Amino acid sequence: MSLSKKGEELGKPNPTLDHIKKIFSDIYSDLNTNGMMNCGVAENTLMYRELLDYFHKNFQLDPIDLTYGDALNGSNRLSSALGGYFQTYFNPVTPVEPDHIITGTGLSAVVDQLCEKLCDPEDTMLLSTPYYNGFDGDFQMRNGVLVTPVDFPANVDPAGPGAIQCYKDVCAKAKSEKKAGRPRAIMLCSPHNPLGFIYSKEMLIEYCNLAEEEDLHLIVDEIYAESVFASKDIPEPRRFVSILSIDVAKETKCDPARVHCLYGMSKDFGANGLRMGVMVSQHNPALIRAILSTSILMKVSSPADSIWSTMLNDKEFLPYYLKENKKRLGQAYDSVTEVLKKYQVPYNAASAGVFLWVDFSAYLPTHGDDGNALKMEDRQSALATKFLQKHKLFVAPGAQYHSKEPGWFRFTFALRQDFLQIALDRLEEALAEENRTI
Repeated sequence: MSLSKKGEELGKPNPTLDHIKKIFSDIYSDLNTNGMMNCGVAENTLMYRELLDYFHKNFQLDPIDLTYGDALNGSNRLSSALGGYFQTYFNPVTPVEPDHIITGTGLSAVVDQLCEKLCDPEDTMLLSTPYYNGFDGDFQMRNGVLVTPVDFPANVDPAGPGAIQCYKDVCAKAKSEKKAGRPRAIMLCSPHNPLGFIYSKEMLIEYCNLAEEEDLHLIVDEIYAESVFASKDIPEPRRFVSILSIDVAKETKCDPARVHCLYGMSKDFGANGLRMGVMVSQHNPALIRAILSTSILMKVSSPADSIWSTMLNDKEFLPYYLKENKKRLGQAYDSVTEVLKKYQVPYNAASAGVFLWVDFSAYLPTHGDDGNALKMEDRQSALATKFLQKHKLFVAPGAQYHSKEPGWFRFTFALRQDFLQIALDRLEEALAEENRTI
């Protein structure tokens, strides 16, 4: 039977999808100790015992949870809990009210809805490289919104003021080419995925001004806001600054209606599977109404709503959890970097997130198993395949994050301690066995 044009396109054989399905079907677990050790997906299992214990003890449903509830954008209970959480940890200039909040089943669903309401097909989002590869699907899969990549020269600090001119150059080029699509928004990740840095207040203000100058929306993804940690590399990390804490109307030249904040429960709270994404837009009621009109397509389930509301309102467990999680993130980071230093593997020092940007270029194979020389663009995937097939270690190649430099990988370190040790044993085995080519 025939499908729609989009269905036909998406229904074609997809080697990438097949590869991901194969990896996920053989992930290491207590019941599958010969499986792949997953250091390629941004998951945090450092506090899994505490979270499971807390949820088992505190999960409760009310009669209203068996209905459609009392609000279109998540329950009033959840909106109130989120408002209190933002007030305590994000230092908003304006208190976050229920009418400012949209929730959905994961941040991907929220981004998908946001793209539909801000962009037309073939419009683009500006993203600096390397960037989180999930945005490609979030933008394009249903809405046909594309990414305009912003590349930085080697002498430009991606967290510094030199980056602004690179954005301006890309915007100028887009205007001169006069293509069907147009840049519609800048997407920033702060803390950054995959580089693990935090934008300063001064830089956030510069991006607000840039958005006004170029007639763009500014979307700031803050999903790792409470995953900032101290380490031996960076004992005193930069403090996280939320876009909500900036008085955009007074401190910038930007219309506040352009500015939107994203958050989610999966990363800071180590529960990707419970699916909760949040958008806060405090000065654009038309955008909120537009997303509410289709919010039923991503409505958060009552069990997830109940669990998160309870935890966010818990004055004892919540601060304990956030503090302990940061401590364990730093410890896990130090464990991985000790191995990297032992084998003289360069990496990008990070102070936030659950991953490291690691340079394995010295280990890129020059020849394939058939003895033929490999092209440069194939050498990274060949090393990733060796890690996966020979050492049962899944690490994400930088090419997936649109890195222009071959050899970089994103290595997730936020694994429960026993799993992390196995991952490091496998990494050491790989580094000891694979031939350095540099």
